[in-house]
Amino acid sequence: DPASRDAALHASALAPGNYTMQAWEAGGRGGAVLMELYDAGSDPGGGGGVPRLINLSVLKQISSGEALTAGFVISGGQSRRVLVRAVGPTLGAAPFGMSDTLSDPRIDLRKGQVLEASNDDWAVPKGGAAGAPVLAETAARVGAFPLLAGSKDAVLLVTLTPGNYTAEVRGAPGTAGMVLVEVYEAP
Repeated sequence: DPASRDAALHASALAPGNYTMQAWEAGGRGGAVLMELYDAGSDPGGGGGVPRLINLSVLKQISSGEALTAGFVISGGQSRRVLVRAVGPTLGAAPFGMSDTLSDPRIDLRKGQVLEASNDDWAVPKGGAAGAPVLAETAARVGAFPLLAGSKDAVLLVTLTPGNYTAEVRGAPGTAGMVLVEVYEAP
């Protein structure tokens, strides 16, 4: 809609590296925002040496009872292994030293309305989930910073079929704070 106040940016050739997107309300009124990032030039099959988006993250302050939702799509005809992390407690420690972090995040991973997997407290695997050593090794392989041993951060390592997914993160009842949601393509 030409009359909309939405914003868009197209960057045709970004060099490999880390990038940050920020959104804010011009005029300071606040409200919900949907930020979308598309890798328009990659090979959905993952072949041919074409660069592609391999991770995304969202950092946000959430209130008690509020959720942070990060959506992503697995395209192509093959399943992909994905590492999804909800980081709160580790952000409060060195080297980050952030104040007011979410003390006990939980991840619910959904495909549409179907709950595919969930985790609360990454070092305590449940129902055949990967344990802390496997999760820590996978995080190191994808370039993610290490989590505090025994922290209440939440992590999932799952193989997903093509489709649309959402990682919904909430704090334990009565908690609020900054939380980082990360999604990585895993080996």
